[in-house]
Amino acid sequence: MYIKNTESSTLNSFKAVTKVKAPIDKVLKVIIDAPQLDIDKVKSAVTYKVKQIDSTHHIYYFKNKLPWPIRNRDNVSIVEIEKVSDTLIRCNINAIDETIPKEKNTIRVNNLKGYWLLEEKDGYTMVSQELFIDPGGSIPSFIVNSLLHKGPYNTFLALKREVEI
Repeated sequence: MYIKNTESSTLNSFKAVTKVKAPIDKVLKVIIDAPQLDIDKVKSAVTYKVKQIDSTHHIYYFKNKLPWPIRNRDNVSIVEIEKVSDTLIRCNINAIDETIPKEKNTIRVNNLKGYWLLEEKDGYTMVSQELFIDPGGSIPSFIVNSLLHKGPYNTFLALKREVEI
């Protein structure tokens, strides 16, 4: 797990990397079909696939219910799958302004950008995810930055459990 400063914000981005003993197609299927991998550990979150536009474009909704007095956050993102080669797949993640109605007392996260990178080699798949999220509102950046490791760590543990042979 790596944390890095960003030039345009006081918020950090993260990059997580792991190696799993599974074929690349199985890893991709779990990522695309189960975006809630980290939800098992976060009981206050909701996520679901809104729609599949085609085989390479999927839209997801995520909501995180936060303790008072912090307002809940939600996000609508598109994941675009790019098969670079038989052994390399990149899934770009970007926030979009989809027509899902905003809920009262919820801040829509519109500044989210990242990717998954899957590379298969010698019976293993190297899995990387890099992501920047600006939750908006008035949460101090030092609090947001201090929480960056928890979600990705749980996501990668769940992914590893799900795909390993």
